[in-house]
Amino acid sequence: MADRKMHADEEHTDVSLVRRLLAAQFPEWAALSIERVPSTGTDNALYRLGDDMVVRLPRIHWAFENVDKDFRWLPVLAPLLPLAIPVPLAKGAPAEGYPWEWGVYPWLEGENPTVGRIADPDSLARDLAQFVEALHGIDLADGPPATRGVPLAMRDDPTRTAIAALRGAIDTDATTAAWDAAVQTPAWSGPSVWVHGDLSPGNLLLQDGRLTAVIDFSGLGVGDPACDLIVAWNLLPPTARNVFRTGLGVDDATWARGRGWALSVALIQLPYYWNTSPALADNARHVIREVLADHHGVLVERLPSDGLQRFREIDRSEEVAVHYRQVGSRLVAKRVNDSVPNFFAEGDFHSIPELVKRWQPVVDAGGVLLGAFEEGHLAGIALLGGEVAAGVYQVALLFVSRPHRGRGVATALMNEVEQLARNENARALYVSSVPSDSAVGFYLSRGFRPADPLPELFAEEPEDIHMLLPLTD
Repeated sequence: MADRKMHADEEHTDVSLVRRLLAAQFPEWAALSIERVPSTGTDNALYRLGDDMVVRLPRIHWAFENVDKDFRWLPVLAPLLPLAIPVPLAKGAPAEGYPWEWGVYPWLEGENPTVGRIADPDSLARDLAQFVEALHGIDLADGPPATRGVPLAMRDDPTRTAIAALRGAIDTDATTAAWDAAVQTPAWSGPSVWVHGDLSPGNLLLQDGRLTAVIDFSGLGVGDPACDLIVAWNLLPPTARNVFRTGLGVDDATWARGRGWALSVALIQLPYYWNTSPALADNARHVIREVLADHHGVLVERLPSDGLQRFREIDRSEEVAVHYRQVGSRLVAKRVNDSVPNFFAEGDFHSIPELVKRWQPVVDAGGVLLGAFEEGHLAGIALLGGEVAAGVYQVALLFVSRPHRGRGVATALMNEVEQLARNENARALYVSSVPSDSAVGFYLSRGFRPADPLPELFAEEPEDIHMLLPLTD
């Protein structure tokens, strides 16, 4: 099975090529099994070799120099770090039509963490902080400059180009404001430190819920420590993010630059990998939402039992360009040009009195009503209902007021909803979503997928899109 191409001009690799390279240069390994490793890695194609090794072949011209860097620095850094890293075993030469050097590395066991499905986020945050602190504290001279260790201002042009390319896909005004704030943050004035450069879910390995290894040191070098804070937004939920920051003890300016790095990386990745790496694109969308929520200071609180009356503070109106219809597990999109009004007049199913009448019993039965606030203003409301099937809890409501959309409000609410459901040992979340592109797109980006509707909920909302989010692997 051929690996998905990440880049238009990347070098082709396959199992046959790997076997020929090994036979010519490392015949002692040529008879071992070779299996392509599915990966979101953008620089290298990976092939598992036997049970305990992996072959890494650079995909693209900008990555081949990293092989020499790995061989020069990883053996030196490994004994100074608290977690396993892939110290290379052998270096291969260009041959068989493949143009660059390549490497054989140990296979490190573990699973990549998944956003929103971390069993103990606080422990992971502490493990990450210990690793980053150890790496940044290493005193080795003559380290190479880190690509992502440069001042944020050097990312300004490509970041703004990416924002322009994403017009219509993200809230470009809110994103530009967040980026403006990031590049205005004071630059790093301290000594350059060793950085990994790409701490992201695909480069971390967990066993039994604990971080045991960090891989892919393509971005290794010395520079501004802020670039290693991106993991706070590409993986950790808000509460664990604070644990991570506390563990490192970084100042406000470094934290703000780290948030800027996370935003810049995500913005540039999203249009580039939109079609070639759906997983990377999904994570980029997640990062953008997380950064905007963090930048705008969205605060989520539990509302009292009569909080549904605050629907009157929500502007539900929106312009809808795509309307979805559910056919089994498929979604069929139709272009429309609809204007959805604010809450309907009294007597309508979607009027405020009817919504309160419908959902107040859920609140009274123990449902958790949440409000998201920006600068003291109610920006959104969510309601986690009870079990609608064994271990399946319902996202009964999630509304974001129109002036607050695209600012991470829905993300902040859903983060809290998911955590509350996990606290109840829920195995999945169920939502009956309005069929607009904005609502369905949000839930898809969170990992929800179309599911067989529950009959009683389908009877209430037959035009909705019924979706399920597994909370356990």
